Amino acid sequence: MSLFSKIENEIREFVEGQTEIHDGFNFSQHKLIKRIVLYMNQVYPKGKLDSQGNYKYWFDIISPRIDSEIKNVDFDVKDIRVYSTGENDDARVHIANAYLKDWLKQTGQSEDLNEIVEEGSGWGNVVLKRLKKDYEICDLRNFYVVNQTAFSLKDSPVIERHIMTQSQLREKKGIWKNIDEAIKGCG
Repeated sequence: MSLFSKIENEIREFVEGQTEIHDGFNFSQHKLIKRIVLYMNQVYPKGKLDSQGNYKYWFDIISPRIDSEIKNVDFDVKDIRVYSTGENDDARVHIANAYLKDWLKQTGQSEDLNEIVEEGSGWGNVVLKRLKKDYEICDLRNFYVVNQTAFSLKDSPVIERHIMTQSQLREKKGIWKNIDEAIKGCG
């Protein structure tokens, strides 16, 4: 079995399958994500019209909850501290905390922390992907956890889907391997 067909099987199983979490209780992460996207776009699962053809008004009970949760979490730059268990490190720790707070504000990390809290509140989860020197929030609509019963992402392989044009793929030539094979194989 080729790598491409194995990945296709895993994605198909994620999209179509369900995992039994408990006796008689099945769960599908894909269905949950689809439902969240529907509600974010203010659409009911059966459409915007009722059985008589009348428009169903959307009562937004989600956005106020997200706003309240963001305020309740209140995770800011001031909450990140350097500490040490060494006896003679008090002055060093104090100076490091002062520099850390300035560095987090100057590099825009404080805005990133706010975005992470907002994303986690709206979607229920947030996944950060480590890049070379930075982190990026993964789009959960294109993020497939192979083993849905895993306790954490360390316990399961994941597939992240990217839709790219041939020119976007060619830009990644020095970063990724087998670019020419992927272009030939995908058409």
